[in-house]
Amino acid sequence: MILRHGLDTDTALILESTFIDFIGIDMLDNETSGVDTDFGINTAQVLQNKYSLQIFKEDENTPKFIIIKIRQDKIDEKTQECEFENRYYETCRFAWKIDPQKVKNYPYVLCILNGVVKEVYKVKGEWKLANTSDKRYEFEGEIAQEDKINV
Repeated sequence: MILRHGLDTDTALILESTFIDFIGIDMLDNETSGVDTDFGINTAQVLQNKYSLQIFKEDENTPKFIIIKIRQDKIDEKTQECEFENRYYETCRFAWKIDPQKVKNYPYVLCILNGVVKEVYKVKGEWKLANTSDKRYEFEGEIAQEDKINV
């Protein structure tokens, strides 16, 4: 069944991710949820919280950081495996396709959920090869203390 045809690429990608959200990634063979997942299905409370937060403004004094976007379903999986307090960290730190030579210049990781920074981690040491079948990496870190961040 063809739902829409003759669409430009950007519109088609947005519709694809909308349908994936609606049907549920678990019901499909897709490996990812599509584009712009920050604008996907949410509750009114999540959106109210998101749009009432202060906007992060980066300037020349901001330390270098990596942004890692996580999804709620992955947090839910980790919550069953680890302590509730560590759910963002455990979801965020493991296992990413990155260039370990490039990321060593970035001392911080911003953990993003639904477009909101949930936690900031100070990376301890170098990213290490994760225990996966493909070349993915993980980091060890700790929650960065705001007064300890060198800005």
